[in-house]
Amino acid sequence: MGRESCNESEERGESRTFTRVPFHHRVRLAGKNAPCAATVYEVSRGGLSMSMRAYIRPGTIVRVTFEDITYGATPAEFDARVAWCEAQGEPNGAEYHAGLNTLHGDPETLAAMSEIFYTALTRLAARSRESAVAQPCPSLAC
Repeated sequence: MGRESCNESEERGESRTFTRVPFHHRVRLAGKNAPCAATVYEVSRGGLSMSMRAYIRPGTIVRVTFEDITYGATPAEFDARVAWCEAQGEPNGAEYHAGLNTLHGDPETLAAMSEIFYTALTRLAARSRESAVAQPCPSLAC
C-alpha cells in the first residue's frame, strides 16, 4: 500500500500488485512497541493503509485485529509488517499515516484478508448504489 496516487507510482515505473479499495474502519494493533488503535482508510489483498496516533518503526511486525469483522467465530486478524510510517501535519504531529504489508505465511491470514477485502468491496458497492439512486438520470430531466 503506498502513500502516493496511482499516477505518481506509474511515473516512477512502479506497478501495483493488488487493487486498493477505500475502507474506513477502526482496528486494534498489537506487538512490540505497537499497542494502539488505528483507522484503516484503504485495503488490498496485500495490505492496508491507516492513520494512528503513534509512530511505529518500519519493519515492525504487528498483529492487526478487525474486532467486528469475523472469520469463522473469531475476529479477523493477521500479522503485518510496517512498510512506512510518516507524521502528518505538524512536525511533532499527533497523527501518523502508515502502510502495512500482510504476512501471508499461513492459510488463516489469507482467509482473514479475503473476508476483510470482501467486506470493503461490499461497502463500496453499497455506497455506489446509494449514490446512483440519489442522483437523477440526466436523460429523464425536464
